[in-house]
Amino acid sequence: MTVAGWGKQQWGGEQERFLRKVELPFKPDAEYFDDPWWEENPAYPRATICGRAVDQKSHCGGDSGGPALHRLPDGIVSAGGDCEWDNGEEATPVYTDVAYFSTDIQQAVDMLLADAT
Repeated sequence: MTVAGWGKQQWGGEQERFLRKVELPFKPDAEYFDDPWWEENPAYPRATICGRAVDQKSHCGGDSGGPALHRLPDGIVSAGGDCEWDNGEEATPVYTDVAYFSTDIQQAVDMLLADAT
């Protein structure tokens, strides 16, 4: 998965001037969604794609809303530990699965276009 954005390279750092990208592997749902919180919020696993940070590389502040691209599925930067490496843990980046919301997106586009005419 390729994640791109103009976000910071480190927590508290400066916003990037140039577009940057990082290649991240997917994290299997079974590894990420074993927390009891997900059982209480069942829509989230179906609407998200989990990645795995590599060598303290992931998305960071300022990357939200940017693309997370792969042949299937595509997503957008959504949430996760971002680039807070100081706590000694690797971040688990989470991306919104755009395909999950495609019907809602299409309905919103249709409504906006109808209002514009």
